[in-house]
Amino acid sequence: MKLISMTDFVLEQKIQSYEPEHILKRITNYANFLKQPLKLEMFVPCDEDGNVLEVPNSDNEINNYFDLSFEYHQAKERVLFKGFNTKYFKNFDGLTIEYLVTLNVTLTESAKKQIF
Repeated sequence: MKLISMTDFVLEQKIQSYEPEHILKRITNYANFLKQPLKLEMFVPCDEDGNVLEVPNSDNEINNYFDLSFEYHQAKERVLFKGFNTKYFKNFDGLTIEYLVTLNVTLTESAKKQIF
C-alpha cells in the first residue's frame, strides 16, 4: 500500500465498505497517522536513543550476535516506510507524515496496523 492523501483515502473507504462506524474509525486512524511528526526510526531501524542500527553480522561473539539480532529485528518492526536508508535524512523539524504523500512512499505492515 502506498501513502496517499487524506482525500484519496476517504474516497477509497466509501468504495470499500458500507459500515459507517468502520469507515469513520479508519478515516480517523489515517488522519492521526498522517499528523505524526517524522522521526528517523520511521524509516530505518534505530535503538531506543534514536541511533541507527546496523544489520548484525556473525563476526560478533555468539551471545552478543543474538542480542544485536533481536534488537535489530524489534527496531525493524517499528519502521513505517519501505525503501529508505540513512543517506536521505537531514532535519525533520516541523514535518509530519503528511509531507511524504507526494513522494510515492510504500507503507510497511507496521504502518498498516496503525491505520487499519
